[in-house]
Amino acid sequence: MESHSRGLDWDCHHCVHIRQNAYVAQNVGRTCCSSGRRVRSVASLHGTYAIHAQGTIVGQLPPPFPAPPFPFGEAGIVKLDGAGMVLSGKSTVNLGGVVLQPTATGSYTVNSDCTGTITIKSSAGFVLHDSIVVTDRGRRTVEVQTDPFTVITRTLEKIED
Repeated sequence: MESHSRGLDWDCHHCVHIRQNAYVAQNVGRTCCSSGRRVRSVASLHGTYAIHAQGTIVGQLPPPFPAPPFPFGEAGIVKLDGAGMVLSGKSTVNLGGVVLQPTATGSYTVNSDCTGTITIKSSAGFVLHDSIVVTDRGRRTVEVQTDPFTVITRTLEKIED
């Protein structure tokens, strides 16, 4: 464990702050290493997850999309294989009133500190990139899309092994 000022220790590579001689003082989302189990690899993400995303498109997209900025919303499901591959995904996406139902495949990484990336190839013709944090022993992710034309946050919540 690495000690820091103000009497805080950091455990599980900064996922959970633990006050010395006390219980968990702060929880980032849900911990990535509940019950001492550390999330350290792509194997932590496997099964079917519900997708929820919202945000704003800030860069111009090709027609039929409106001029930016405009709102973005998404709900769907994605299946992850536990070996770094996005096997399949499907969602309903609303881009400023233009509704699409794309499918997706891709890949993902998970680092030893519970962070990682997801790259999605959408049937709508986009390649999308998210930075992620894995929480709750792989049952959930919190994400931000890193493409310059978006300000979008996304969560994945496990619904099936």
